[in-house]
Amino acid sequence: MKKKTLLTAIVSGFVLLGCAYPWPSVTSAQVCNGQHCEVAVSATRHDTPGFRCFVEKAVPDELIVNHPRPVIVDWYLDSASANNGYQFPDLPSYQGIVFNDPTGWDCSVQPQGKRVQCKNNAAPGPHKYTVNVLRGSIRCDPLDPSVVNN
Repeated sequence: MKKKTLLTAIVSGFVLLGCAYPWPSVTSAQVCNGQHCEVAVSATRHDTPGFRCFVEKAVPDELIVNHPRPVIVDWYLDSASANNGYQFPDLPSYQGIVFNDPTGWDCSVQPQGKRVQCKNNAAPGPHKYTVNVLRGSIRCDPLDPSVVNN
């Protein structure tokens, strides 16, 4: 085998190994064992001009509730998002936190729109929800994490 062919085969092998490497997961989970849980929400502008803002993350991506219901869950905007004018909407057709199946969830946006408080009386299992945020009158692209009741 020629040196050039051998070198090409070795480099190709390393490239393929890099593609097969199991990169760490970027999802996160938090366990809530108490009567009150908090979830931080971060919103930001897209880097590309002309694009809107988006809900960057809700830490954690999955909230696991191990405490008997009812449990109070508070979603709050992190300080950078709050200082940059983001807020949770409180409109009849556009709420800050919206569960796919609202059965057992009673949510309300707190004054000034920086916090949403939900009373969790929902059944066991996963509950997908959408996080909606505004900046002025502009709707940011939402995020859809979940709460898992055990």
